[in-house]
Amino acid sequence: AQYYYSNGEFDKAVGYFEKIYLGNPSKVVYTQYIDCLMAIKDYKSVEKIIKKQISLNKNNPEFTLQLGFFYEELKEDEKARKVFSSVIKDLSYNPNQVKDVFSIFLKNKKLDLAKETLDKGSRMMSDVPFEMQYALLFEAQGEKGKMFQSYFKLLEKYPEYATTVQEALALKC
Repeated sequence: AQYYYSNGEFDKAVGYFEKIYLGNPSKVVYTQYIDCLMAIKDYKSVEKIIKKQISLNKNNPEFTLQLGFFYEELKEDEKARKVFSSVIKDLSYNPNQVKDVFSIFLKNKKLDLAKETLDKGSRMMSDVPFEMQYALLFEAQGEKGKMFQSYFKLLEKYPEYATTVQEALALKC
């Protein structure tokens, strides 16, 4: 499977990955299996496998988001919007989950959805400092002033983040 995959022979690799995936639905095998299916344009199978992965990882919204991005790729924007909205709606009282969903949206240039995720997280968990994430969002939006305000706001509330903020700003200079 890996040989064919590495050589771009996805039509030959897909059968092997299917067998491996059925016995071992790990993320690595899953990712390569999905790559093969996408390459050979077997979209029905892609959707089925993503949904299976979602059911195997109920507390991990990463796969649900992947389903939304898959729908976008197929130009099924309404389905994608519903998936993204449900992920944000279903966010739990878990700062790491909020940060993970935010990061996935940010990485995929879904800045409005990234902001919506942070806003909901901030409302649910007012005691959790999401200012670092807001700073990253504002930087991605090209709003340097708001980025610096977020860092200053973080330092005002949590001076112990001084080193983290210094390191973040050093990377930007």
